[in-house]
Amino acid sequence: GREYCSWCVCGDGSGEPERVGLLAEVVDSVSFEFCTSMVILLNSAFMIYTTNYDIDNLNADPTDFIFWAEFAFTVFYVIELVLKVVVHRFYFFCGTGMWWNWFDVLVVVSGIFSQVLTFATMTGGSSANLTFMRTARILKLAKLSRTVRLMHQFAELRLILNSLLGSLANLGWSIAMLVLIFYLFALVFVQLSASWLASEVIDDADTGRLEALRQRLEPFASVQNAMLTLYMSCTG
Repeated sequence: GREYCSWCVCGDGSGEPERVGLLAEVVDSVSFEFCTSMVILLNSAFMIYTTNYDIDNLNADPTDFIFWAEFAFTVFYVIELVLKVVVHRFYFFCGTGMWWNWFDVLVVVSGIFSQVLTFATMTGGSSANLTFMRTARILKLAKLSRTVRLMHQFAELRLILNSLLGSLANLGWSIAMLVLIFYLFALVFVQLSASWLASEVIDDADTGRLEALRQRLEPFASVQNAMLTLYMSCTG
């Protein structure tokens, strides 16, 4: 028991015994992972259809096809999660890939809750529909996280994700360098604009000409405006 508890704290997965049996072979097989990946891809494509339906049919209940298709996807995710828990047991929650596993649990729980609310919306009255639909729309955003699971299923996507996360610090310093460059050139341009305005408007009483020139130099009327103008020029 002590060895298991110390392993669970470490979470390196080295203490999990080798899983044997037909169910373990199925769950840990490449075919099972491939099937799961295909379902996630199909679900991602189906979300395009449901999202377009929502924008075209505001405050409308989902069709029977949408409801049962979402129900089928949820059932598949529940079965997948249960099979993995049965095979790996508690190691599923604190072993190798534990954070992705907990993420899968949250996705499944939110999917079940969303299905319950959708069913309540379709069977309830108008007042119930209004209340449940607002909550259901928030939970629809949680369904987008199913697509994130593709990064867990495909090693290439995980590699790209890890590369992006590893470069966040360098990205932050790169942004800081760009801001510094924009700041320095903005100071130069605004000061040059001020000098040009001063040379063009000799008489302080000539306010009309001054305002016309200021409008022409609106992108460089202040340091922050100049920085924004430089950023827009660089990004197109």
